[in-house]
Amino acid sequence: MSDPESRYNLLVKPKSPKWKITNDLHLHTSISDGNITPNDLIIKISKTDINCISITDHDITEAIDECKEISIEKNITVIPGVEISTSFQKNDIHILGYFIDYKNIELQSSLGTLRNSRKKSILKTISILQDNGFEISEKEVTDISKGTIGRPHIAQILKSKGYFNSTTEAFEKILTNKKIVNIKRKKIDTLHSINLINQAGGIAVLAHPRSIKDLEKVIPIFVENGLGGIEVFSEKHKNETLNYLKNISEKYNLVATGGSDYHGRNEPNEIMPGMNGAPPETPHLLLSKTLEFHGSNIGSVPKGLK
Repeated sequence: MSDPESRYNLLVKPKSPKWKITNDLHLHTSISDGNITPNDLIIKISKTDINCISITDHDITEAIDECKEISIEKNITVIPGVEISTSFQKNDIHILGYFIDYKNIELQSSLGTLRNSRKKSILKTISILQDNGFEISEKEVTDISKGTIGRPHIAQILKSKGYFNSTTEAFEKILTNKKIVNIKRKKIDTLHSINLINQAGGIAVLAHPRSIKDLEKVIPIFVENGLGGIEVFSEKHKNETLNYLKNISEKYNLVATGGSDYHGRNEPNEIMPGMNGAPPETPHLLLSKTLEFHGSNIGSVPKGLK
């Protein structure tokens, strides 16, 4: 992995901020492409100083109720969230939604469409791998997934069978193959996803902004259409990148959020919960912004933030 700021770079150690990390607003479970169950994730987090999290599984919200139930006895506040796969001007963009009404019919319908499209693309990927001599089956992929399936599940299997030393290596050496990358998968328009989150009473936050081409050109468009925040405190950002993203958040009055983007990959130098996160006041700033947008029509406010 050549990109020194990537969260997937196995050679670069995570750099923790100067403040005590008490929140993590970007977490994945085995309900999407994480390797850790909702129960085990909450247990792991309970051993840190974190008291507020958001479960942001890819295109699915099924882990939220379980995490909320488990977190009560651990005194951890769970903000209902999701990470939506979108596309804008040929850019693959992920939009995070917080404080959403995760039972919202229109939101769930769109997420279901995305999951179905993702499954079709994964089946095509498996076929390409089989044609190239890799022993992998659809059943193996679905067996390790409890919800949304994706390329990370394929990477896990390829690693477990000894084809690669890590899931990161699997991505670098085969899962970024042009034939696989060019498999068409339905992604909703970024502006539509922002609207979906807002109509579900939530707040939309731009994930992984560092990787977006022409960021400063698209940000004003996203803000005009209801974007409320941007990930700043995430990945393995250098100070220069961190300051750049902070300046963008201030310029456009966006809440600067962040988190570990933890998937439980069990690989060297993975960013773990408690290593990376936004300043302690961030969940309250995010809530205030959401209330500013929606007032009493906010989707869901956990008791720990009321």
